[in-house]
Amino acid sequence: MALFLPVAVVNGTAMPGYEVGGVGWLGTFDFQFGWWANLALLVALRLASDRAPPGIGRTAAMTILLLALTVDATFWRQVTNEYQTLPIEAFGAGYYLWFASIAAGVALLWWRCLAERRRIAAIG
Repeated sequence: MALFLPVAVVNGTAMPGYEVGGVGWLGTFDFQFGWWANLALLVALRLASDRAPPGIGRTAAMTILLLALTVDATFWRQVTNEYQTLPIEAFGAGYYLWFASIAAGVALLWWRCLAERRRIAAIG
């Protein structure tokens, strides 16, 4: 959903999520690593969907990774293209929905991890 919503307004023009998602990996060259949280989220969702949910260690590691990458995205204040660096004038709904999707992925991962721990303790 965040792909189709405006993420940021630059130079009076709204940037849709698919545009930011398509070129976001280039932010790595500008020391902006938030885009990589998308890949980490896919890994977290894969772990949460496994038949055997992840243990507390993997869940904590994924949470720390996602938190670090997402916090990095909160410092995104400019967009650089081949000609110039432009400041972000405003953030759109897609930006905030992206944060919510990361939080939901982390919550799902922890829910699966703790549910499995409770199941094992009940068998115990």
